[in-house]
Amino acid sequence: MRPVGLVLRVATLGLICAAAVAAAGCDDSAGGGAPTESGGGSATLVNATVVDAMASPPIADPTSARPTTPPPVVRQTTWAVPRRQAPESGGDGDGWALGDAALADDGVEAFDKDSGAGLAASCLSAAKDRHRFDDILLQLDSSAPIIDGIEVGLEARTDDAIGQVYFCVQLSWDGGQTWTEPERTNQLTAEPAFLTAGLPDDTWGRTWSAGELDNGRLAVRVISVSDDTRRDLWIDWIGVRASYH
Repeated sequence: MRPVGLVLRVATLGLICAAAVAAAGCDDSAGGGAPTESGGGSATLVNATVVDAMASPPIADPTSARPTTPPPVVRQTTWAVPRRQAPESGGDGDGWALGDAALADDGVEAFDKDSGAGLAASCLSAAKDRHRFDDILLQLDSSAPIIDGIEVGLEARTDDAIGQVYFCVQLSWDGGQTWTEPERTNQLTAEPAFLTAGLPDDTWGRTWSAGELDNGRLAVRVISVSDDTRRDLWIDWIGVRASYH
């Protein structure tokens, strides 16, 4: 049996020859070759296309219609204010006076007078005053969240911004038994300013579970750092928030 594609090719060629009218002939003895002149006249065929019915259709790229996965929607908790505070060992040993004042944004300030017992501007110096805040209730709208980052915010000031004056902050996930490496805020100023440690995508060097953000386990340590023990520091408010998806 003659292939259908060949029949269509020959039939198409015959139609092209017929359209060339009487002055031209057509020789298809080669099985579908181009029309040739046979007579005194001439025939011109422009852009004659032969369609092969046996040709396969173009194959679509399977990736072109593949659905894309949207990025996860990152959520943030509201700022959670600690409900408990206490001084820790270090520095001159007294932590912050009026520590409860840091638990409300009301203009009443906790303060660290003549901060520390040494001049080294180091987060890990035992000569620096340290204060702990805990009982922090973070509310996450998910049963199994992935924690993207944790931030600690402080509204604070100093009596004199000359030299180095800043806070270092550590987080604990087990009620104060173990602490992250410290992260520092920007320099304090003589005017109250909002300072942060951590970022929405900063996990403080570890992977957090939702259970480790429970109010009985999450704790914050604030370390007063200055290269002058005459510095006074004040905190009006402290808060914690988490980013997750």
